Parts: sequence; structure tokens; C-alpha cells
Amino acid sequence: MLQRFLNIFKSKKQEETEPELTILVLIKIKPEFRQEVFDSLKNDEDGIKLTKAHKGCVSAEGRLSTDDEETIAVWERWTTRQDHEDYMKMRTDSGYFDKVGPKFASPPVFIHLSKDSF
Repeated sequence: MLQRFLNIFKSKKQEETEPELTILVLIKIKPEFRQEVFDSLKNDEDGIKLTKAHKGCVSAEGRLSTDDEETIAVWERWTTRQDHEDYMKMRTDSGYFDKVGPKFASPPVFIHLSKDSF
């Protein structure tokens, strides 16, 4: 009986901390800039480190596509949609997108994913 109660409590606790928002971002970078942008995201203080430090960011991970010379895929998990919106505003207001925007081959594609998975 005690174990059953603890399992119910554990499940509710996990639900409280489960991210509300998972996003797959596909970024197309001009081929001559892709490695530079990837390295900047990976290593610079205003790259993924800043993303992970932002309020509500649960996790963020990026990879280069091996299928083409343009794509960087970023997988992000956020506590709330509002946290992600605040993050995007911070990036816009700081001029970050103005800095990297000219290196984009096309606008990024944001794919908001369901909580349900298999």
C-alpha cells in the first residue's frame, strides 16, 4: 500500500517538472558559414550556453545534418511556451539574430512537438 502511494506521488511530481514545450528547429545556413555558425553556437558565451542558462530552458542540443551542407538541427525543451517566447525576444532585442541572420540560407523552421510520444 505504501509503495502504491509513493508511486502515485512520484508520477505527479514528474508531471509537475515535465516540459510543456518541445521544439525542433531546422536552421538552414549558407554552406560557407555553416561550420562557423555551428562552432559559435557550440563554444561562444552567447551561443547554446546562453540558451541553456535562460529561464525555463530544460535542455537544448544541436547537430549538423549529414544529409546536406546547410542544415543545423536544434532540439529544445522548455518549461513553458512563455519562457521560450521570452527567450526569443531576448535574442531579438540583443541583436543576435541581426548578427547571424545574413548567414542564413532561409528563415529557421520551428516545429512545435506534442507531449505525447512513442
